Amino acid sequence: MLLELLRKVFFSFFLFISFFFFIVSGQASESIKHSVGVYVSQSGLKYFKNNLMSLVENNGFQIDRFNYPGTQITMDETTIEDLVDDEEVKATITDIKSQIQRYFSGLGLDKHQFQIDIKNVGFSAKWDKLSLLFYKPELVEDEKPYDVLVYAWVEASNIKIEVDEITARDLMHKYIGDVGIDGLKIEQVNTSEKLRIGFPLKIGKAEDGSFELIASKPVSNMNDVKFSADFDSPLRLPEIKISINGHEVTMNLDEVEGLVREKEPLMLEKIQSSIQDFLENQAPKMITESAGSAIKNGIGEISQMDPPGAPEDRVVPKLFWSLNLEELDFVGDNLHLGLGAVVDDPASVREVNLPAAYTSLKHPNIESSDIENYDISLAINQGLVNRIIQLSAVRGYFKSMEIGDGEFIQIVGQPVLNMKGKGNGKAATLSLEIAYKVEGIQAVAVKNPIHINFDLKLDFPIDPVTKKIRMIATGVDMDSVFVDDKYIRFFKKKVRKAVREQLKEMEPSVKGMEIADEIPVPTDLGGLILDKQKTEINEAGYLMIYTNYSKLMEMK
Repeated sequence: MLLELLRKVFFSFFLFISFFFFIVSGQASESIKHSVGVYVSQSGLKYFKNNLMSLVENNGFQIDRFNYPGTQITMDETTIEDLVDDEEVKATITDIKSQIQRYFSGLGLDKHQFQIDIKNVGFSAKWDKLSLLFYKPELVEDEKPYDVLVYAWVEASNIKIEVDEITARDLMHKYIGDVGIDGLKIEQVNTSEKLRIGFPLKIGKAEDGSFELIASKPVSNMNDVKFSADFDSPLRLPEIKISINGHEVTMNLDEVEGLVREKEPLMLEKIQSSIQDFLENQAPKMITESAGSAIKNGIGEISQMDPPGAPEDRVVPKLFWSLNLEELDFVGDNLHLGLGAVVDDPASVREVNLPAAYTSLKHPNIESSDIENYDISLAINQGLVNRIIQLSAVRGYFKSMEIGDGEFIQIVGQPVLNMKGKGNGKAATLSLEIAYKVEGIQAVAVKNPIHINFDLKLDFPIDPVTKKIRMIATGVDMDSVFVDDKYIRFFKKKVRKAVREQLKEMEPSVKGMEIADEIPVPTDLGGLILDKQKTEINEAGYLMIYTNYSKLMEMK
């Protein structure tokens, strides 16, 4: 029964760990590699050491108090001797059985199949410490490689377990009937030291490239923790009578109950030894198997988002997107989670692939970043943004753009965000190709409508009130302006100069123009409320978003 409770507590805790680390979901098309990089600095990791309990509760896991309706356990066929580890006790049982079978017939005590009913279990504990500590791998000789060592540490006091009913029977000897105990209470005594359990969890990759979590043998002081037990009288025991020439002798059930109470310390000691054995030999295997099943089957969900540029006057199908964990390791002293993304349009009748040039195939240049000075930093791959823009463009949502004063320009093809080679004073850009009809006498020199290619310079400011990250234009990169020869009849230099002058006149109305009112960045991550501090462009092709844990979490 205590093992069932222990399983429930450990599954609640370690399923939370699995959920936090393995954001896995089904994939429809090819994943955009390293779409989002999550970097947790040393200051960010300290939160998991000191505030994990609130994080567990924020994710819907209640472990300080819960009720368990109960269960029925049917054991395999066995012998009494096989249930006992102590050789001295085992020898005593064997001797008693042989004596009973020698002088009494019809008992048939060779084999047993026990069934136990447990009803209405209440559990509570004061979790004095609940921590996750993260370490770089330190491999010993012949050890299987892994990427991250997570050490889960638990300290608890005031542990209480209350069970309304426990009923046991031997299915192979039904004449014995039910044996039961009511109102069982097991409590950690006030003078006892705290229960302490430490679980090492190694996270790495299997040979097939999938992630695996391996729980190693824990450390625990379970055998040193003191408990007391009590139960309601009377015990539910079988009625035993012996008839000697018509004279009946009955078992003194009060004496049996007294013997049980007398042996309570020994029984608790055996229970604790069983739990310690469970922790050392069964729990690691159970946690490894359950985490592996969760990783294999997927525990995330496909999310939906509104396509950018969609008309506001009608409802349109949403885009589907999902994240999957590709990497989990340390980059310098920072814990790194590399997430791939799949973004699809369920309304599309054809599959559209994202050109490789539109995404970044490298990781961010961490040396030029500021990740060590913030709790959690997010690196958004330009490919993720371009994929979203691409699917909207295929729907025809980016056919025109307002440039102010009710004037629109016609957009040809897909706008492309570019951050590669940017940063360090160079603005990210949005490449556009527009169709423009030249009016007046100048129209003689061109083939209308001409196509003009140019880049808008971009900035990603954080609204100080709403904390939304916007994408705004800060001007036109005049060096990027280009008109292909096929649109020019003659006077090529003059035509191109006139185009640049036209764009330069348009630039004041472009500055401050809002391209996107919000870059979809989560406000919380696994229950962590993020306070966005600043953004910058990384030359590898990423938008870096630096965040600290919100002060709101301190108020929870």
